[in-house]
Amino acid sequence: MNKVLGQSYSSDRQQLGNFTNNPNSTINHFSTTMHPEKTGNLIEFEKGQIVALKEKSLSVSEIGKILSRPKSTVLSFYNWFKKEGEVKNLPMPGRHKIIDTRTHRRLVRESKKARRLSLSELRNEVASHVSVKTIK
Repeated sequence: MNKVLGQSYSSDRQQLGNFTNNPNSTINHFSTTMHPEKTGNLIEFEKGQIVALKEKSLSVSEIGKILSRPKSTVLSFYNWFKKEGEVKNLPMPGRHKIIDTRTHRRLVRESKKARRLSLSELRNEVASHVSVKTIK
């Protein structure tokens, strides 16, 4: 009987069940339904679990049952992992921010300090590299 991530399974892979204090006992019943909170992207911990369980020669459907994830999700992630070699997500596409958070905080601080300052004066004082529309 092998133990993986709080689950026990026999080496012939016929019994899966919740791990109890008795190492010889297994529960023959295992829930195969996906929980509604288990939808969406995999977190890095789950990705690491998939890789570790696959290296222990568990099947994709067994890993899916243990993690309460569809086997298609497990398989597509593992194929991506074999190709890329990493478990981290790629950077998401999108436009870069024109001003960084530090400059933004400074703009807010200066605008609260000098309420009557025009936008062009505020821009010249704090962030001369951006337009007035960006500050607005």
